[in-house]
Parts: sequence; structure tokens; C-alpha cells
Amino acid sequence: MWTRLGWHLRTLLVVAGLVSLARLCGQALGADFSAQFPYLPFFSFIALCAYLRRGWGGLYATALSALLIRVADTSSPVPVLSLTVFALQGLVITGVIASLHLLNRRLGQSLAELRQVNAELAEVQAELNVAAFSDTLTHLGNRRAFEGDLESCYAAVQAGNFGFCLALLDLDGLKQVNDTQGHLRGDALLRAFASSLQSALPSQVRLYRFGGDEFAVIWPELPASEVHRIVQAVRNAEHFTRDLGFPLVGASLGVVCVPDETRTVLEALELGDRRLYEQKNLRGRSRVA
Repeated sequence: MWTRLGWHLRTLLVVAGLVSLARLCGQALGADFSAQFPYLPFFSFIALCAYLRRGWGGLYATALSALLIRVADTSSPVPVLSLTVFALQGLVITGVIASLHLLNRRLGQSLAELRQVNAELAEVQAELNVAAFSDTLTHLGNRRAFEGDLESCYAAVQAGNFGFCLALLDLDGLKQVNDTQGHLRGDALLRAFASSLQSALPSQVRLYRFGGDEFAVIWPELPASEVHRIVQAVRNAEHFTRDLGFPLVGASLGVVCVPDETRTVLEALELGDRRLYEQKNLRGRSRVA
């Protein structure tokens, strides 16, 4: 209430000030003042009121201005026709400004909605990006992520930045769990092994699941002399997984060091596969071929 009353009082003071200023300036015009009354400052104030207080503010400022102009000086009153035209012009200005204000508000609302939609689309895009490069069951990187990271690592090798070690793994015992305990139990085994292996590896190491029982590890900047660290991490993951209720689980793996042993991506994958299946054929577990 007090805010609105204060606005009425400020409007009254501004209009009274404009009338007084117009009268003072009009003394130089003599008898022609009533015919040349300076309405432009009033129009500017009406436009401001219409913008700040929407339509009713412009109407209020127009009516108050016309009233004060009419009664301020009875000695040389402004003609009624002139005041009527002024009031009509004030109404037109009020309508235009109120319409622009409404349009501006709607545009603001539309921009806010658009920002919200863009934010939601960005979230969806981020989720799609994660889904495109993640295995839905274990939340590890998928084959697409593996291929992209492998190419990036080879580019770094060719640029002379760093080498890396690649390990291809098969989770032994998954088929037996699926056949005897069901696929839900097999999925639980995959999640348990993925979580265990991720916990056993340093944070900079990248871990992937291709599908089925196939996994891969990329360990940047690991020298060939320390390849046993990958073997130890896999053995630790085996023990963790067995402790989670899968006593017969094991893992076969083949490790390749780049660029010490291969020069191309295809050579690395072929050598890793060969070592992996040599290991599986020996029926050993957690031993590097």
C-alpha cells in the first residue's frame, strides 16, 4: 500500500514540476504560450509511467497531467481542444508502450523457457554421449570408447609423448554361472568383476568392456619393465570377486607394450589376442602369456 501511495505522490510531484517548468519557460512566448504549450516532456513522462507501471500507469499520468495543465493557470488556460488532443496522444503512447512492455515480458518468458529447454537438451546430450561410450551393465567404457582412446594413445606414441601397455582380458567362468545360476547372476558377476578390477587399478588407467566376458585395459606411460602391475591388479580383482560369492571366477589376459613390441593398432590387437588365447589354451588363470 505504501509503495503504491509513494508512487502516486512521486507522479504528482513530477507532473507538477513539469507544469511549473513549462509555465516558466512559456513566459518567453507571451500570448502565444497557450497555443504552443510544450507537451513533449509530458509525453516522455507518460511513456515512462506506462513502461514502469504498464497501462494503468500511463493512463494515470495522462489524466493527472491534463488536469494539472488545465487548472494550473486560469489566467491563460490551455484550450480544451488542445488538451483533448494531448490526452488522445497520451492514450496512444500508453497503448504502444504497454504493448511493447507486454511483448518484452513475453519475450523474456520465452527466452527463459528457451534457456530451460537448452539446459535440458544439454543434459540429454551429455547422457547420450555417456551412453554412446559406456557399457550399460558395468558403466565402463565400451568398444567405441576403447577404439577412440587406443587411436589417441597411438597418436601420442607417434608424437613421442609416451608409450602405454594394452591388456585384453576374458572373464573365465561366466558361461558356467549363466548356465547354472541364470543370466541375472551372470550380470552380477560382470558388475562385481568390473568394480573389483576398477578398484585394483590406478585412477589414470582406462578400463573397458566390449560385451560378453571381454574386457580391455589401457595403462598410459607404463613401461614394459612394470607390466607385472597389470597382472597383479587382475589377480587382486579375481580375489575380490571370489570374496563376493563367485569362487570359480578367473581371468585370462594377454598384455602388449607399445611401442616396444608393436607399431600399429592392428599389430597390438593381434598380438594381444594371440597371447590371450595362448593363455586360455594353457587353462591357466591370471598368467601372462
